[in-house]
Amino acid sequence: MMSQFAQRIYRFLKYAHIALHSPNPYQRLRDLIISNTLFNLPISVRKQLFTGQNHFCPICETPLNRFLNLHRPYHRFFEAVSRR
Repeated sequence: MMSQFAQRIYRFLKYAHIALHSPNPYQRLRDLIISNTLFNLPISVRKQLFTGQNHFCPICETPLNRFLNLHRPYHRFFEAVSRR
């Protein structure tokens, strides 16, 4: 059985391979790196990065500065409550 770290590396490499074979590979790969970086931060840090007054998260009821758009504009999410 693989360790949790090895599973994360394997999953990242699998998604990177898929991203490189998409119609816009560099944008997909960039979005993959950004999302993996943000998801690995503690929730408290992610909340501090996005707290503001422009938007509102209906899940955690946090006032937000922005939602992050990764790859597709209709896939908007707030990283503090989004988990894989």
